Amino acid sequence: MTFDEGGNCYLSNSFTWNSILREISRTFFLDFTTWSLLTADQYQKLTAPEIIVDEEVREFKSFTRRPYYRMRGKKVTADQAFDIIRRVDNVFRSGTSAVQEHADYIGSMNFDSWIFDRHHYPRHYGWIHADGTVGCDAITQKYPDVDEFIAEWFIKMMAFPYLDLVIAITDWDESPPSAASGFTYKYNPYDRTIPTFEESIVCGIWVHDQVLEIMSPKRTVKKYAEYVKLYEGKNRDKYLPEYYQDNGIVQADENYLKRCIEAYGLNADEELRKISW
Repeated sequence: MTFDEGGNCYLSNSFTWNSILREISRTFFLDFTTWSLLTADQYQKLTAPEIIVDEEVREFKSFTRRPYYRMRGKKVTADQAFDIIRRVDNVFRSGTSAVQEHADYIGSMNFDSWIFDRHHYPRHYGWIHADGTVGCDAITQKYPDVDEFIAEWFIKMMAFPYLDLVIAITDWDESPPSAASGFTYKYNPYDRTIPTFEESIVCGIWVHDQVLEIMSPKRTVKKYAEYVKLYEGKNRDKYLPEYYQDNGIVQADENYLKRCIEAYGLNADEELRKISW
């Protein structure tokens, strides 16, 4: 890393091994395989947020194929939700190069949004809801690690600085043990064969006030319980992936999708023909 008299920063290809920097570089359209110019403004934007990683999870890598997680967060406005949805939803992953290559589009790595896709099961769910609700009970991609968590949420934190959420990640593969699934399960302290959700937490992510924290299981249990109390509300079912599909609720219809496309300055009807949803 080298600085010039104007405060600009140059990054060399010595960073190519770092998966965090490789992913973050997409946000700035940088090429870390060569010497890359990072302007003073970009450098400030990159270094302003704080990243804290607990020692216990510094080398975290999941040995669970697709870890089950629960996220709860502070509700955002409907306009903020719209901005998040249009920039992260998976409907734009294929067939829409004009969106994928746009500077605004972020996408996802492990924490998906499937609000539009009618072919995905279950339909119309994601961690960001159209009404501004933040959170879901879902699964990550295969065998995530701490670098992926940092890269994804650092980018989202920069793009959406108002986010305030906690994610509790377990060692459950895709779903809770059958007897512990659903919200009606009551833990029997004399039955040690089925672990509780809290006992199964292996790592946590806390995004708040331009700070990204990767937390130990102990801290995650405490912080997650705090956010459940603050933000979960009475309708706990809305965090379940099947909630919208089972109740025939469409969070975001075709007109909503068109608005998302138009927000990129594109022709909605033309781009919509390219999308399989």
